[in-house]
Amino acid sequence: MLWAVRAAAAATAATTTAVRMAPVAAAGWLQARRVAGYATDAKAAAKAPAQKAQQQQRSTGAAAASSQRGGAAAASASATTTAAAPVFTPTALKTDLLRTLNLEEMHRRVKERGQDIPTFHSGSTLRIQHVESLDTPRMLSFTGICISKVNRGLGSSVILRNVIDGVSVERRFELFSPLVKKIEVLELARRRRAKLYYLRDRPQKESQINVNMEALPLPAGKVPIRRPRV
Repeated sequence: MLWAVRAAAAATAATTTAVRMAPVAAAGWLQARRVAGYATDAKAAAKAPAQKAQQQQRSTGAAAASSQRGGAAAASASATTTAAAPVFTPTALKTDLLRTLNLEEMHRRVKERGQDIPTFHSGSTLRIQHVESLDTPRMLSFTGICISKVNRGLGSSVILRNVIDGVSVERRFELFSPLVKKIEVLELARRRRAKLYYLRDRPQKESQINVNMEALPLPAGKVPIRRPRV
């Protein structure tokens, strides 16, 4: 009988202890869940910078690839332009330094003018548009027959002759001068002589050219020999 009473008292004490420990166990379980949640949030927060860095790296890589393709295209275009541009060195031109500098300056002036020196001969009719100075933008023009052409590199020149108001006028123009803006060949012809200075002693009608003359079509084949006017 005493043994049964002791067993019942022990069971009652165990139940009381379990009841008392239940809130503690529940609190521990909640604390464990909170800790696990904190750990999960910490892992997610730790992964966020890495993911952001990866996204930025991918964006940077795409931009770099696009820039590289654009740079390659620009480099290709620049290489094409560079390949097309002439090289002014004594070795490439197989000449001396002074002539190389003259050729480079001639190329620069022709490029600035936007027009190459046209082909003409003594006896051709030309119209040259020019200015008196670089400070005065007023454009002037002179029309005449070419009586002399000097091929001397940067110092090449031409002499035009015409009769204006009964007065014989001759003007000399530097072909590569910055004052010369345009050279137009109105009639492509030639004479049997390279210098037509004899026209100074000939009648004026042989040198007279209409200042409003329109450009004639270029001859097909060989340039004809223009005979003096009688």
